[in-house]
Amino acid sequence: GIPYIGLGLGSQSFSNYTLAYNLGGVTKRMEQYLKSVELGRLPIQDLYHLSLYSAMGKFCSVSFYFGGINRAHFLRNFGVSLEEAFPDKVKFLLDEGLMEYIDDRLAMTKIGKAHTSGVIALFYAPHVQKHLIDLPGGELDATAYMVKSNYDSSERNPRPYVGNPLPRYERRKFKKRDPRPELSQDWA
Repeated sequence: GIPYIGLGLGSQSFSNYTLAYNLGGVTKRMEQYLKSVELGRLPIQDLYHLSLYSAMGKFCSVSFYFGGINRAHFLRNFGVSLEEAFPDKVKFLLDEGLMEYIDDRLAMTKIGKAHTSGVIALFYAPHVQKHLIDLPGGELDATAYMVKSNYDSSERNPRPYVGNPLPRYERRKFKKRDPRPELSQDWA
């Protein structure tokens, strides 16, 4: 959960209560990015002010880049312990052997590292979690082997895998264009 500044097109910056994305993430055009820097401005395209809950979740998600969640830093930044902020999530991660305490850090175990995306997603905002769960594809019992000692991987899943919808992967020939409106030369 260390604040950082992203450098380059579309890079991400994070502070304890803001999340920002630089210019060029969509357009991949360096001109606007450089113009903003030349004018002494931060080349930010999108800036989000995070709620306390979202900031705590983002802190946890970013902490995995650095090997785990430092509990003392979490407490110092938010005035509440990690276990008070996310009691059910911490309990689940420990009970399932996905994370463990190493000194003052909650770090992923080998099993947790095999399920990094799922571990990190526990700290996403509830609406993001719902969106991910509602995406097509996947199996209802994808984690059954974690809780069933006699799990048989050959058991037929009652929900067939449908994969991603075809249109996601169809290539349509569109003329590339900058989605933003044209600005006059003296826009700055």
